[in-house]
Amino acid sequence: MKRSKPIQPPACAMAWWMRCVSSLGAEGFGGVTQGLSPKVGGVYRGTGVRGHGLADNWRLASTGGMLDLIQHPQLRKHGPRIESGATNSLNRPFLISRHRPNHKLLTFMKQVLVTGGAHRLGAEIVRQFAAAGWRVWCHYQRSAAAAQGLQAELQSQGASVELVQADLAQSSEVERMVAYITQATGPLDCLVNNASLFEPDEGTNMDLTGARLQLEVNLIAPMLLASLMAQQSAPDAKSGQRSVIHILDQKVFNLNPDYFSYTVSKLALERAVSLQAQALAPLRVCGVAPGLMFLSGPQTQENFDRNSRVNLLREPIDPAQVAATCLFLAQNPCITGTTVCVDNGQHLVPLARDVMFLGEPKDPA
Repeated sequence: MKRSKPIQPPACAMAWWMRCVSSLGAEGFGGVTQGLSPKVGGVYRGTGVRGHGLADNWRLASTGGMLDLIQHPQLRKHGPRIESGATNSLNRPFLISRHRPNHKLLTFMKQVLVTGGAHRLGAEIVRQFAAAGWRVWCHYQRSAAAAQGLQAELQSQGASVELVQADLAQSSEVERMVAYITQATGPLDCLVNNASLFEPDEGTNMDLTGARLQLEVNLIAPMLLASLMAQQSAPDAKSGQRSVIHILDQKVFNLNPDYFSYTVSKLALERAVSLQAQALAPLRVCGVAPGLMFLSGPQTQENFDRNSRVNLLREPIDPAQVAATCLFLAQNPCITGTTVCVDNGQHLVPLARDVMFLGEPKDPA
């Protein structure tokens, strides 16, 4: 197959830009920008491309011989074929590719919200979506320093990462967070409900306050976030393009009564996967059920090293593979209403107690 040659900007950046816009036609966005009065280093104002409202204060700059359209002063690159980024009148991010893959000049930039994204599995999910060219909203509650460090790390690599803080136990803050993101950059393409509380309790001695808190964060907040995402206006989205991914636990398929309230919350959320897939379609809803990946609760490193291999493959579970599964589900428009176990077969090894307690007395004290 003959590959098209990269477009080389002419000496006059403005002439190149106008040629690019005029080449869109029906192939890209159905028309040519009307009423623009651009100037290099200045601001575009106009009605935008017909049917898509691409307008609103675009800044034109010339950097390294490339033409860059950016809404903010800072240019961010997004992968080897992406040369620049901008937003439309709905603050929807999009990218301009010099190589014009598939003859499309402009490509909308997908964006994802990852709750609990500052640490552990959440941070790995943020990294993988960012590496794949997504704009990532990284949610945190109290881990501001960790979130800022992750943002700085990924932005230094050219990724687009934004931070948002909210207490998921407060529905008003959940609603505020979604409204803030929608106002800033438009509707989400994917939501990964990763944040959860993991506190020990028993069915015979429940801490009702703690149980309610775990249900709020682990169950109510993910369901509310999915519902709010379904309510977002996304007229350009194709059926199946947008998705919700609930992070579960292999425990929902391999029950034991340890961490009683946590387990109940994840059981209910697993059932919500299929119910929300039906209720929120064409928004897709999937689940990912990992196994033991990190030190948790009262575990020692020795305990973790031993018990992380209690699965069919006798190997520790790689968090990067769990995150890669999330990215796969976000990009596959045909999968909805199902849960994928990414646990090296841990859910097929029946245990009377949580895996972290293997070889330990029931009361470590």
